[in-house]
Amino acid sequence: GHRLKAISSRQHQSVALLDRECTWCLTATPMWNRALDYCGYLALLWKTEFSIPADSPQKFPPGVTPSPAAASDPLEPYTQWSAVDQLPLDGKPYYLLDPRGLVVLARRGKLSTANGFLALPIVLRLSSLTREAGNQMIGPHGAPIVIGDDIPRLHISTVELRYTRYTQDIHNRVFNVLSESLYGPPGDASATASAASADSPATMNWATFRMLCHLSVSPKLDRFLRRSPSSVLSAEISRFTERGDDHGFGLFWSRTTEDPSASVPTNLVAMARYLAHQSPRLRYLLHILVQQGVFDSASSQPRFLIFCHWPLTMWLVQMFLGTLPIDFVVVRAGMPNSLRSNAIARFNDPSSSTQALLTTYNCGATGLNMHAQCSRIILMESALNHNSLFQTIGRIHRLGQREEQRAWLLFMDHTIQRYMEFNNTTKVLPQIAAQYRPFLERQVPESTEDRDATIEQLANQLLSHMLGIGPDCADRLTMEDYRDLGLKGKSKSGRQYSLRGSSSKRTAGGPDHTPTPKRIAKFGGDGVEDEGYMTG
Repeated sequence: GHRLKAISSRQHQSVALLDRECTWCLTATPMWNRALDYCGYLALLWKTEFSIPADSPQKFPPGVTPSPAAASDPLEPYTQWSAVDQLPLDGKPYYLLDPRGLVVLARRGKLSTANGFLALPIVLRLSSLTREAGNQMIGPHGAPIVIGDDIPRLHISTVELRYTRYTQDIHNRVFNVLSESLYGPPGDASATASAASADSPATMNWATFRMLCHLSVSPKLDRFLRRSPSSVLSAEISRFTERGDDHGFGLFWSRTTEDPSASVPTNLVAMARYLAHQSPRLRYLLHILVQQGVFDSASSQPRFLIFCHWPLTMWLVQMFLGTLPIDFVVVRAGMPNSLRSNAIARFNDPSSSTQALLTTYNCGATGLNMHAQCSRIILMESALNHNSLFQTIGRIHRLGQREEQRAWLLFMDHTIQRYMEFNNTTKVLPQIAAQYRPFLERQVPESTEDRDATIEQLANQLLSHMLGIGPDCADRLTMEDYRDLGLKGKSKSGRQYSLRGSSSKRTAGGPDHTPTPKRIAKFGGDGVEDEGYMTG
């Protein structure tokens, strides 16, 4: 279903050739990567008989007569119809389903937050039926019930981490070299996909991007790739894990050690220390497991879903979990269906001792129903879009869940993850603004001078609240420069690097951080328990 959304893939054209009377698409989210993805669906729904003349009275709601200047604005019909509470039974503005209309509103393939706020509500109302938590429906015996009313609360925490100054210096030396080749000129053969930044005329080199992502997890991963004789692919990583009982640690150590004359660590404590030495994410993973009582002697310990994006990162986490006294299973790409089913069944079996399931976003997207036995989820890396993240967290927030859920999003500051968060935020804000328009409308001051900027700021604050980002943490919208790591004296994001290099957990907004812009609305909630910095 997701592939049909993106109009650039043209896969919707194959469906359009099918002999059918109607088309129904079931999806967890209307957009996937960005708001304009919805044009794929619109291309399937659009019919030429929906067109109306440019001067037709049906162009605007009954009783609305815009000025000549407003009438010529392509955004004005969307704005006027989105403001209508009850659409007429006859004469619905189906002409607004023309995918070319949304494309006209976009700039360089990107729909702004304000345009999404004004245009998307009427498009979604005309083309989709939505059932969300909080809506009413008819339950058993004809009694009205509220969807999700019996699902316990979901707590999401974004945890901001950083390297020590020593490790950060190692990271920066490699980052400065790699970042020079992250973007290339249009048509460059080394660049294989469109640029992550919609405002950039260049194209992104995904091989470089992958290396930068691994560098943000641990410099050892970058060293492993550079010392490997060939490209490390998913199938090869799968073979690494089969090299003995250590999940391939011996091979990893041989390609990452700085002292080849040293002996390979043989006890589990030494192996765990080596893996986590330059990886705050692994250390915080252990912190969560200890904090949540995984190693307690109690009869019932919580179970965890652990998600990564890159197979190499998942291998690092697998080696680390293998050094801990915890029973876990792995679901990876290319795994035979029988082994995959056995791993999932073992994790879901209430009588088993398995406490964690490790997988990637791509594998998890194929359908994992874990909410019956699991209420904890840890996202070790950023997904490539927030809709993927929302769907992943939704694996534990479903009907049938009996416990309160916890989700931890690990954010590594002063790395390429800053730029990833900026891209993910700008892509999802139009969707957030449209879906929560009634709430945001009440928050926009009537006397505001720059309504577009206010809408974007409010939508960004709402998204931050949804993701458990602390109010004093860096604003993701200020991370648009991929070369800016947010270090002392170089960042526009309001978050600077500590001069003290403390290894203790810090509350966001300490004395060595510059203040963030004043918030213009408060969305409530009980805050974030795990916000702040962990260094090391």
